[in-house]
Amino acid sequence: MERIKVAPEVCSYTDDDHTRLTIEISLPGVKRENIRLKMHEDSLTLSAPRDDLEYVTTLSFCCPVKHQQAEATYQDGLLRIGAFQGSDGGCGDDPRPLSGARAVGGCYASLTG
Repeated sequence: MERIKVAPEVCSYTDDDHTRLTIEISLPGVKRENIRLKMHEDSLTLSAPRDDLEYVTTLSFCCPVKHQQAEATYQDGLLRIGAFQGSDGGCGDDPRPLSGARAVGGCYASLTG
């Protein structure tokens, strides 16, 4: 049976100094190990299946972020991603998975929690 794809609830904001972008994504019922997050300098792609449906989204950022230094936590159905604004270049030929990261290719964000 194919899962229905739905867009999750998303809230994104910058800090008062406009140096850090935070993205909060609601993923109720999703297991941490099923979250696939792909970060780029200007966007992210997310896939997070659960038993009855799959949360999917692609988001464009307001400004470039240092995606290779991005961090993410997942607790109680809320995925919180933080990245400093600015550019740290492209993924290159050797994207480095960080601790707990999962991705569908490309760059990774560390996923803790």
